[in-house]
Amino acid sequence: MTHMQTIPSPAPTGFDEDLERQVKARPRIVCAECQHCKQFREVAKSGRYILKARCAKGHWRKGSKEETCDLHRVTARSRKDCPDYDSTSDDPRSRKRFVEQLEDLLPDERHIHEPDGSFVDKTETMTWDIRRT
Repeated sequence: MTHMQTIPSPAPTGFDEDLERQVKARPRIVCAECQHCKQFREVAKSGRYILKARCAKGHWRKGSKEETCDLHRVTARSRKDCPDYDSTSDDPRSRKRFVEQLEDLLPDERHIHEPDGSFVDKTETMTWDIRRT
């Protein structure tokens, strides 16, 4: 006769199905539509710059490093939930309209700017390197 070992069942994790359903039912938050989404310039040594966006409340972090987003990609940045989300819109309809219009207003690709604000010729530099550009 062999000895059978019983494995204890895992302890309950405190999973709340109702809360999980509520979170999944909420629409995703588009970070570009939040009051805390801020545009800034990432400036190279030459004075040239690109426009980027960041979360003023620090929610775009990976470890201790702040993560930023190129301005032309900011409408793709979203979260399921955010404790500091503060909408720039009055209601869901105006929020949706704002995000749709924002996509039309933002550039389609990254633009490198001269210190005076004019665009750098794309044939001159196709990559952004903060050390050289």
